[in-house]
Amino acid sequence: MSKEVTHNGLARSVSIKSEKEYNDFYENAPDMFVSVCAKTGSILKCNRTTATTLEYKKSEILGRQIFDLYTPESGEYARNVVFPLFLKKGYIDRAELEIQKKDGRTINVLLKASSVRDADGNIIESRSVWRDITQQKRAEEALQKTLAHLENMVDVRTVELKRANERLTQKIDESRKIAEELKKSEIRYRTVADFTFDWETWMDPEGNFVYVSPSCERISGYCPNEFIRDPDLLIKITHPDDRNLVEDHFKSGEAHKSLMDPIDFRITNRKGELVWISHACRMVHDSENNYLGRRGSNRDITVTKAYQIELEKYAETQSILLKKINHRVNNTMASILSLMELQMEEVEDEMAKKTLRDSHSLVRKICLIDETLSHFDDLKVIHMKTFLSKIGSTALQGYSTGNDVKLQIEAENVMIGFKQASPVGLIVNELIVSCLEYAFPDDRKGEIILRLKSNKENEIELSVSDNGIGLPERFDLQYTDNPGFKLVRMLAENQLNGSIDMDSENGTKFTVKFNIET
Repeated sequence: MSKEVTHNGLARSVSIKSEKEYNDFYENAPDMFVSVCAKTGSILKCNRTTATTLEYKKSEILGRQIFDLYTPESGEYARNVVFPLFLKKGYIDRAELEIQKKDGRTINVLLKASSVRDADGNIIESRSVWRDITQQKRAEEALQKTLAHLENMVDVRTVELKRANERLTQKIDESRKIAEELKKSEIRYRTVADFTFDWETWMDPEGNFVYVSPSCERISGYCPNEFIRDPDLLIKITHPDDRNLVEDHFKSGEAHKSLMDPIDFRITNRKGELVWISHACRMVHDSENNYLGRRGSNRDITVTKAYQIELEKYAETQSILLKKINHRVNNTMASILSLMELQMEEVEDEMAKKTLRDSHSLVRKICLIDETLSHFDDLKVIHMKTFLSKIGSTALQGYSTGNDVKLQIEAENVMIGFKQASPVGLIVNELIVSCLEYAFPDDRKGEIILRLKSNKENEIELSVSDNGIGLPERFDLQYTDNPGFKLVRMLAENQLNGSIDMDSENGTKFTVKFNIET
């Protein structure tokens, strides 16, 4: 009788321990777990990760309609499409939705759901998993913007570069299709441990694996028991160049008992192949905040890395082609300048000579801007503070008046594309030369201030001002015959799709506003 009581007590102790470990696993999982009533759509249960991620208390979530946690658009889609499909099939393999946090901010999630049925086979409850894919979405959007930006740069160049861009676009489309096929071919993960697609782990405070998901064998070639028997196996199969990174990552986490930054590293699988791993982990605590170890997630990103490297090669190729075309254009411009100079020597008509001189001056300015831009290593984006400093200094040195005129440049760290940088450079050069030519007669001292700042998300304000004598009262920028001012207005309104204003109080100030092309 005593042995039976002891046996039953031991069984209950094991059961309680297992239940506690399961609850700790459930509450601290990296993903958000939610149980929903199939009849009412109300939330019956959620884990701590759900409340923490959405910045609610659990009591604020339980009992609410599941659709209220989504954004209005996602809530409508979930109510009218996803939920009916779940009731029909009994599961949801994959659905991308948006959830609102308590403060109104949104996150992107990947939904997967399975059903709980009663004795008659009726669906009474859903077991749902939300995985936060916000960073992945942002990375995809950033990638799309980068690709679009690269294609726009190619469009402003010659037919030769356009053909190169078409070939590049074709390769990018092929790569995008490869990425889409990869996404479609991924194994759909289940809601709990053994059915996760990624390689999931739980390591105790002593550094021993408590749990390793079966997906580890698909990624590394080693089965879960091999990692459990040898906790150092992960370090052993890590590429020698990445081993210190992985060891420092785990040591840092153990020292601070906190969430650690994700890392990417390489392992050598059982077949001897190199595999890229994206690793993220977090500390696990029980309800009394006792440290239970670390939950980790490892994802195979080998194909993604190859895709990323290929895109970087495409970008580098485009930059090289752009510089080659720019060099050819500059050579052509130099030839045009030489022909103009010969023509000016032969033409006797003063009006014709003036026209040639004006044209010659404009071509020289364009060459100056292109020459300045060609010195930037990356033509996709131009650092405007550096660019304007070079343009301003060159304009000041190239127009010697004998006056003591200072140039002050106040520019924010704004980055714009090559397509917009060229007309901005021409505008700045023309306005500075105009200040030097008209604002300071009779060796008058003065100052020219060049400012560039970002007013709103994408709006740029560029201004050139002086403290000189100002322009005549009847001067009208819209109707002036001055070729320099006409060029400035044309560039601001037509090339930059912006506006230009003039203020003649206390000297002269020209202000150009335009939006950065994205």
